[in-house]
Amino acid sequence: MQKKKFLIIITILIWLIFLMDFIAQIYFLYWRFWWTDIWMHFIGGFWVALTGYYIFYFSRFKQKFEKIIQKYSFLVISLFFVLGVGILWELFELVFAFPLRHGYLFDTILDLLMDILGWFVAYIFVLKKIDKIRVAESKD
Repeated sequence: MQKKKFLIIITILIWLIFLMDFIAQIYFLYWRFWWTDIWMHFIGGFWVALTGYYIFYFSRFKQKFEKIIQKYSFLVISLFFVLGVGILWELFELVFAFPLRHGYLFDTILDLLMDILGWFVAYIFVLKKIDKIRVAESKD
């Protein structure tokens, strides 16, 4: 996949997340429908995984990360990237948002699982795009 197209996908996703969160906040969807949070974590995990891929493979910082990329695959790097952002978000929720909410542990586990599911879908998406690029390059 070309760098520019990949960046467009990432940009559209972040705007979609902002729009969905804005609508959810205005209409109290997080409180009305418990599953709204689940979709947001799924899409967020997908976006963070794609952003991590972009940072490690398409950015000008690639040379700095070259040894890390060679040692670990995108699978491991992107998973830790998603888990890092997901855990930081859950810590933010714990400290600033809902520290004494009933069922917080279950919600946290479900949120992190949805982050991981979003990562997994992004990983499959990237692998499919890489395979298409390799097939196109081999025909040339």
